[in-house]
Amino acid sequence: MPPERQNTESAQRDGEAEDNESLINLEHKNLDADEAEEMRRDSSCIVAQPMTLSLIEPTKFDKDVRDTKDTWGLKAIGAPDSEYTGKGSTVAILDTGIRDDHIAFDHINKENIVQKDFTDTGNGDTHGHGTHIAATIFGKSISGLQVGVAPNIDKAYIAKVLDKTGKGSTGGFYDGLKWAIDQNVDVVCMSLGFDFLDQIKKIVKVETATHEQATSKALVEFAQNLRTFDALVASVETKKHWETGTVIVAAAGNESNADTKIAATLPSATRGIISVGAIKQPSSAEGSKYTVPSFSNILPDVVAPGVGIVSARADGGVAIADGTSQACPHVAGVAALWWEYIRNSQMPTEAAIVREHLLASCRFDEIETEVRVEARGRGLVTAP
Repeated sequence: MPPERQNTESAQRDGEAEDNESLINLEHKNLDADEAEEMRRDSSCIVAQPMTLSLIEPTKFDKDVRDTKDTWGLKAIGAPDSEYTGKGSTVAILDTGIRDDHIAFDHINKENIVQKDFTDTGNGDTHGHGTHIAATIFGKSISGLQVGVAPNIDKAYIAKVLDKTGKGSTGGFYDGLKWAIDQNVDVVCMSLGFDFLDQIKKIVKVETATHEQATSKALVEFAQNLRTFDALVASVETKKHWETGTVIVAAAGNESNADTKIAATLPSATRGIISVGAIKQPSSAEGSKYTVPSFSNILPDVVAPGVGIVSARADGGVAIADGTSQACPHVAGVAALWWEYIRNSQMPTEAAIVREHLLASCRFDEIETEVRVEARGRGLVTAP
C-alpha cells in the first residue's frame, strides 16, 4: 500500500531572490510520508506539518448589546488624547474577513479596503470576529463613541484565512500571511493561532494514539511550523527592496486559567512578532490598577485592553468581547499611530524604529504590582 497521505506544507528558501521578490518562496502541497522525509533532508527547504489553525475565540462575545457602553480600552492606551490618528499607515488583518458596509467603515473609501479570500468561501465576514477586530483598529465613531484606535489609516488589506466556524487551513494561512506582507503594509494583525493542546487531543482521537505519542507528534508539528514562521519573519526583516518593513502583531492566546498557565502560542511565540496579552479594568475588590485576566497566556511582549471591548458587530451595531484577540488590534492600532509619528519626525522610517518606540513606551506602573513580568511583558502599550 502507498504511504498514507499527509497534508504537509512545504516552504522553500530562495537564496537568489531578486530585489523585487520575496526572500522566501512559499509553496504548500500534499506529500506522502516518504516525500516529506526526502524534503526534510533538503537544507533549502522548511517542512511544516499542519496544526489546527483557529480563531483565538473570545472568552465572551455578546452580540446583543443595547447600548454602546464605554470604550475604556482606548482611554487606557491614550488614543483619544493622541494627536495621531494613523494617517499614512497601512494595515493588514488575518481573520474571518470584514463587513465593509458597516457604518464603522463609512469614512474609508471602499477601494482602500482590499479583501482577499483564502478559505474558498468568498469575501465578507459571516462569523463576526474579523469585523470586530477591524473596527477596533480603524473604525470611526459609532453612535458618538470612538471605537477605533487609528481611524485615519490610508489602506486596509483584509486576508480572510478563517471561515464562518473560525477555522482555516495551514496552507491558506501561510498564503494569506505572505500576501499581506507582500503588500508592504506597515502593520499585520493576527488574532489567531495554532492550538497545541487541541492538536494533541485531535491526534489521540484520530490516530488512536497514546497521550505521550500524540504530544510527541504535536511537538514535531509545532517545531516545524515555528521554523516556517521564523523564516517568514526573517524574510520580512531582510527583504532588500523594502525601505520600511512591517510590524507583525499576534494574540498570545486564551488557554490559561486560574490554575494553569499556558505560554503564548504560535504565531505569537515567534521571534520578531509582538505577542499580546490582555489586561482588564480594576474592580473595587482588586484595587485601583489594571490586572491581567486569568485566561491570558503568559510570556507576552506587551499587554493591552482585552476585557469588555466594544466594537462593530458584523450585522450592524456593536458587540462586546473579551480575549487576547481583542487586545491584539489595540496594539496594531497603536503601531499604526507610531508609524505616523515616525514619519512626521526626523528619524528613519523603519519598522525596527517603530517597534522600538512601541515597546519603550509601554507602562507597567498602572498595573497591579503582584502581576508578574511573565504575565504583563513590557507593560501596557501607549499611543504617541
